[in-house]
Amino acid sequence: MVPQKFKQEKQTLRASAYKLRIETAGAMCEKCIKTPNAMTYRVGNSCSPCPQFPWQLVSLTVFLLVLLINTYRNGFTTSVASKVKLVCNFLQCLVLAVHIKVAWPDMILQMIGVINFSFFSFYLIAPECMFPSWPAMLPFYMDWLILMIIPPIALTVGALADKRLKLSTKLPIDHTGNEGLRTEKKNRRTTARRVVIIFAVVMYAPVTLAAVRTYLCSETVPKKLVLNQTDDVFLLDNSVSCNGFVFQVFQLFGGLYLMLLGVLFPLLIVFFTLRQNKWSLLYSQWHKYSPVYETYKDKMCFWETVQILRKLVAIVITEMYPFTPLIQACVQMGVTGVYLLMVLLLRPFRCSLRLSFC
Repeated sequence: MVPQKFKQEKQTLRASAYKLRIETAGAMCEKCIKTPNAMTYRVGNSCSPCPQFPWQLVSLTVFLLVLLINTYRNGFTTSVASKVKLVCNFLQCLVLAVHIKVAWPDMILQMIGVINFSFFSFYLIAPECMFPSWPAMLPFYMDWLILMIIPPIALTVGALADKRLKLSTKLPIDHTGNEGLRTEKKNRRTTARRVVIIFAVVMYAPVTLAAVRTYLCSETVPKKLVLNQTDDVFLLDNSVSCNGFVFQVFQLFGGLYLMLLGVLFPLLIVFFTLRQNKWSLLYSQWHKYSPVYETYKDKMCFWETVQILRKLVAIVITEMYPFTPLIQACVQMGVTGVYLLMVLLLRPFRCSLRLSFC
């Protein structure tokens, strides 16, 4: 006679398989289903029923309102910028946890859908639900296009603003008090650079994830993940070939972003901050470069890279190779545990930021 617990496990597996079957489509159940009776959208690597209310937009609006009110009252200070980074890093790590390929409960997916705004991607508006008549690949293309266009535009605007503020600081000093005006201009330049750094750090995860997904093809990962092993197909939609012109263009730019942002950006932060610390330049060049390391103590000036690598590991372990869900979960839990232990032991944050764990 089969023990009762085995019967319960069997029923649970059947329920999970049934849930997966009714919410997905495609040869390998890789697509979210879109029918008049069942509309689902992608949350991480799972499919969730379309929400009846745009909670993602509501949560984004609340987040931006709190940020704007705080900035209006106190300015975009180091404390405000640090808290924005901490909140976004925390929410992005939660969202990346749902990328583990298991049958997540609907309640978990709905909760993650609310905080999914932290990725600031095209999926913020749940395009599968808002535009059900769109082709299945169009949301992917739109997401890749937006995330690959916004960073260069933002960096260009930031560079132009920085150049203009730099010229405004070159004022002659006289008895009228231009020194105070020059200091004010320097502070504005520091704030502008702080905004650019915050943007780069927050957008690292969504841009890197989008770039990685352009390489999710059966020629890149093991062919056992697809039924048709003769063609190079997209793993998130096996009906799409990765050899098409549009897909190849996105792969080209995705590769550039992986090299420049995914790999070189964190390495550059480590090299630059350690160089500044070694030559005692952290404070003498504070107005110029403090947004890179102002959140952290001098000895931990490179800590921004630790935050970035934590998200990079989560993306790699859940997207770049078909590891089993157990390995994905163990790695993510291990990385989180090690990170928490390092924060408690090293205390990398400056106490002047009014953080309880400094």
